[in-house]
Amino acid sequence: TLLYTIKFEDLGMALVTDMDRIRSVFNKYCTSPTAEHSNPPSNYPSNSPSNSPNNPPLHQPTPDSTSPFLTPQQYKVAALAISGYKPTKSMVERLYRDLDLPHSRMDQDTFLRIQLEQAKLRSVTETLKQVFQAFDWSANGFISRRDFVKAVGDVMPKYSNAGALFDKADWDQDGRVSWRDFTTIMGMS
Repeated sequence: TLLYTIKFEDLGMALVTDMDRIRSVFNKYCTSPTAEHSNPPSNYPSNSPSNSPNNPPLHQPTPDSTSPFLTPQQYKVAALAISGYKPTKSMVERLYRDLDLPHSRMDQDTFLRIQLEQAKLRSVTETLKQVFQAFDWSANGFISRRDFVKAVGDVMPKYSNAGALFDKADWDQDGRVSWRDFTTIMGMS
């Protein structure tokens, strides 16, 4: 547990640094309510469908809007800048719908909260990958029963039920523990 305590302390320090970076990215891609309403920000791609004469700009604020915000299109660009992964249009639409964001605007606090949650998940996933790879003695992308029993024996020498534990971990019952089985049993998928 000491290893995991150190990892989670490192995660806390990394998240403080991430907060500043996330705020900076938000400020780079956000729309200010006082900005020119007819044009998107200069750092935003101009091929947005919201710029056509038939569609009013999505970033046009209403009188009740007083804080900077991200439109769904801006969110995609900002998320890409932070994680290196561009969410799909349907993922962003679902996110905005699930959050019930008024006028499709995401404020900085909401953006920060979402990005920090995703950073934590990425960190946990990376830790799980390391554990999975440590159990995958054959380095073939799967944990065989033999590798699993050996790893459990190394970690918990007095544990005598490694075979039954393997059967529970082999979620799809194909005789080996895949990454998907591993994340399923760890509650990640």
